[in-house]
Amino acid sequence: MSGFDNKPFADRVDVNPFQDSLATEVTAIAVDRVEEFNPFSDSTTLNTQTATTAPAPSTLSQPAVQQASEEPSPQVTVAAAQADLLQQQEELERKEEDLQRSGAPTDLSCLNTREQKMGKKVQLSKEKRESIITLRNEGQSLRRIARTLQVSVTAVATTIKRVEETGTHEDRMRSGRPKVTSESENKFIRVTSLRNQRLTAPEIQAQLNASRSKDVSTSTVRRRLRVARRILAAKKHC
Repeated sequence: MSGFDNKPFADRVDVNPFQDSLATEVTAIAVDRVEEFNPFSDSTTLNTQTATTAPAPSTLSQPAVQQASEEPSPQVTVAAAQADLLQQQEELERKEEDLQRSGAPTDLSCLNTREQKMGKKVQLSKEKRESIITLRNEGQSLRRIARTLQVSVTAVATTIKRVEETGTHEDRMRSGRPKVTSESENKFIRVTSLRNQRLTAPEIQAQLNASRSKDVSTSTVRRRLRVARRILAAKKHC
């Protein structure tokens, strides 16, 4: 029996000359620990860490007391704001007068920075335009005139510029809408009516629209005939 092993049914251990001894030892230890672990045994216990809480400090902190601050009264604040506003307005008026003396163009947009916003009107009345010219002749600045008459600085400057260019504060004559018919077409209407005075305005209109891309109304033909008859009815100059 000496030729047989003590454990015939044990796993055969192969001896490898190229095997690392350190790796073999670590692997064997890990296998032993796995074999010793039994999840169904009562002896296994879980290691739990108990959290420790620090006791609260016993000293009582006193509540924070807000220190009383000395604030200026509302009357003092309003008075200071009004004084600041008046100082800025005087400074702007002084700059405006300096620009006018030097002849440089005045930027009206910078003058309206602190001006009270008012509704925009189509045009100023005749009385306000006359008042603007009167106050300007007295030597008042644009901002002071605008504040007195409750109008914008731009309206004051536009009125003064119109008076300097045209000599009057009245609105300039507008060109109006261009006429529908040309001079040759007006002559055609007049000559056609003279050749046959029995023709009506719709008949002349039909003849005129035959040679036009855009139609002319009957009222336009009547107006042209009315003007032509006035010219024919006028007295001839000697």
